[in-house]
This record gives sequence, structure tokens and C-alpha cells, in this order.
Amino acid sequence: MKITWIFIILIFINLTAYAQPGALQDTSPKLSEVKGSRLEPLVIPKMVYPKNLLKVGNGGRANVKVVINKQGEVTQVVVLESIHPDLEKVVVQNILATKFKPIKEEVEIEIPYDFMLEELSENNGDAPFKISSASNGLPEKFQFDIAPQIKIVVPTVYPLDLLKKNQTGKANVMIIVDPHGRVVESKILSSTQPEFGLSAQASFSSWIFDPAIKGGQPSWAALSREYHFNSRDRDIGVNDSAKKILKYIKNNDARLIDSNQLDSVPLALYTPYPNIPSELIKSKKYNEVLIEFYLDEEGIVQLPKVISPEDDDLTWLLLTQVQRWQFQKPLKDGKPVITKLQLPISIGLSEQ
Repeated sequence: MKITWIFIILIFINLTAYAQPGALQDTSPKLSEVKGSRLEPLVIPKMVYPKNLLKVGNGGRANVKVVINKQGEVTQVVVLESIHPDLEKVVVQNILATKFKPIKEEVEIEIPYDFMLEELSENNGDAPFKISSASNGLPEKFQFDIAPQIKIVVPTVYPLDLLKKNQTGKANVMIIVDPHGRVVESKILSSTQPEFGLSAQASFSSWIFDPAIKGGQPSWAALSREYHFNSRDRDIGVNDSAKKILKYIKNNDARLIDSNQLDSVPLALYTPYPNIPSELIKSKKYNEVLIEFYLDEEGIVQLPKVISPEDDDLTWLLLTQVQRWQFQKPLKDGKPVITKLQLPISIGLSEQ
């Protein structure tokens, strides 16, 4: 029997120190303040707030739902809210590594992580993304009084072949959000490279929203966003782990371990799957996508790319979600290593 508990607990968070004004503060209640929770943590790994967010003073929330088994192990993680994919990444990594004392029954709980600039009192501090409240220039159907509210921002994949060439560029994408907060249509408005457009479209169309409000009721909305592809961008920039792997690839470094040399195949721990419209699946002549990616020493997916079929809107939707995935640490002789994996992903309607 699984018992569902909805309450607030805190996995203690250690922020990287930066010499700057307005350092981010954790504002979540302490675990000890939650009465009757019956959960006692045994292992609470340290979590470092993403450098690209902290150095520019971006705060906000990540809210996750987790299942904890009788042995006190986290067996499932579902992200309910996340203001930036890099924050989602470290929060999921942190909670997957947390272990609690054994309990009588499996439980399901929600855990919010809150970070806010001291001098700000807005809902999410100085959040990384803001939706414009101006809608007067839109067709009447898509005008709103209150803009859609962001719930989950998914990552943008820097096309690997272009990244290897240090190719930079940008893309502008539009989406339509229905009165349920679902993205029901997307369009590439402009792009300096086709791959940049497909990547940006897959990212923005995968965001999750609370719907816009017009006349006190949920309404339609049209939103657009420009994506900048360069190694220094806060949102699409290449993290330190990916930079190291790119260097290893260039130098054919022996520290890139072949997957058949691993002690065992790493198990997937966190694998969100895209919400793909059935019409999009039916329009394709293939039912499987082969994706290749690197796993770093922490089991985090880096530098994913599609092997087959050719790039299109559907393959990029899958690629965008794989960028969020996390696995067990790849081990060779008991030590964490970097490896490359290939994974076939079914896109059958049964997965919806």
C-alpha cells in the first residue's frame, strides 16, 4: 500500500559562495520543522547551486514529487516545477542520492526547493525567465490579461556537430498555449542554421505552463522567444563537464571509456518523456529513434545527438528530453568514468 503525503520538507542545500551582492538564500522550511513527517534522512548529499544562475543572481523554485520505498530509498522522481533546467538537474541529482531511515510503508511526497534574492519579495525572486505581459499586438484570440505562468523550463540542446565547429547563431520561435496551459502549436520564425531552429522549437514547445487569464478565465496565448547559441549563453552555454568531454573527443583521450569496459550498464534513474501529439507520431514513417550521448562521472547526460533517422521536429523533441535524463554513475573497476551510450527510443502511441 502506498501512502500519499503532501507536505514540505527540506533536503539541506549548500550554495557555492560568490563575492557578489544579493547572494541567494534558501527560504524552505527545515526538515525538523515538519511535525509528524516520520521521515529521517540518513544521507543528504551536498548540492551546489548552478554557477550560471548564481553568478547573475537568478533565484526561484524547483518542486519535485518523489516516491520513497520501505528501505528509505528514492525510487521515483517527477519534476512538478522548475524555473531552469540546470536547477532541475542538480535538484534531481541531489534527491536521487538522498537516503532515509527505513519506514513502514512506501510514501509519496512533494519537496519544494526555494531560492530567493534577499532584497526581493516577488514570487520567485529574480527568476531567469519572464513572460511579457504585453499582448495588445496579438490577434484578439491570443490576447490576455495575465500572461501564462512558467511551470517547467526544459533544456535546449546545442547541436553537437555545430558545437564542435564553434558555430554560433540564433533562432526565434513562436508557440501557442491553450487554455489548459498546453503548447499545441509551434513555429520557427527565423534561424541562422536549420539545426538551431529545430533545437529551439523542441525546447520552447516542451515548456509547461499555467494558462493565461483573460476576463477572469483561462485563455489562449501566443508567445515568442529568441534563442542565442553560443558557449557563453546562460541557458544554452556548455557546462564544465561537457567542455571536458569535448576536449577528450578532440584529443581521442583514453579517459573516454568504451561502454563494454564498464562494470555494468548504468541504470536510468530519471527519464522524463515528451508529450508528443498523436498526429505527429502518425505522420512519421519510423517508430524508433536511435540517440547517442555521453554519461559523465555523475551519470548526467551530456552532448546528445540523433543517430537515425534524420533530424526533424519529432527527433528533436526526444533529444531535448534525453538532455534531462540521469543514470547511475558509469563505473570501471568501481571508479566513476565517462562513457558513450547509444539508446533506441520507441515513439509508439502506446507511450502516450
